Amino acid sequence: MKTIFIILLASCSVVFARLGESNAEIFRRYGAVQDRTETGTNTWTGTYMFKEYIVIVYFRDNKSEAEALRPISSREFSDEERDAMMKSIGGDGDWILDDSTYEFLSKTWINSKNHSVAYVKDGIMKASTLIVASREYCQRMEAEKKTKDKKKADGF
Repeated sequence: MKTIFIILLASCSVVFARLGESNAEIFRRYGAVQDRTETGTNTWTGTYMFKEYIVIVYFRDNKSEAEALRPISSREFSDEERDAMMKSIGGDGDWILDDSTYEFLSKTWINSKNHSVAYVKDGIMKASTLIVASREYCQRMEAEKKTKDKKKADGF
């Protein structure tokens, strides 16, 4: 009876890609890329449809470094759903709420084990997007934001 329950539990779990997986591993998980956009030298995004989600994977040197997930039904994430996805994509470890680390994010969770970062971006009409990213990706985005902000002041 225990074996049947464990098999049933395993078959019900949602499997999302892990940060650091190659584009081939992502393909095996999510299927064919629906849209590919080159974003710079050796960087690109891939959009996938997986279960009830639109998934955008950010690649650098063909390794995933961030994922954005949005329910197709334009709804908010439950806390349980968000926590399960953060752990599945960003890895095991304690996810600690930390609103101070990354200035360009709002409500942020940091994985105490591998320092990956997650946050939920609320959109129009209760549509939420969960972003789970490597620390390196967030540091690069923070640096880019600061550079853009400095350029805004050029000419004053």
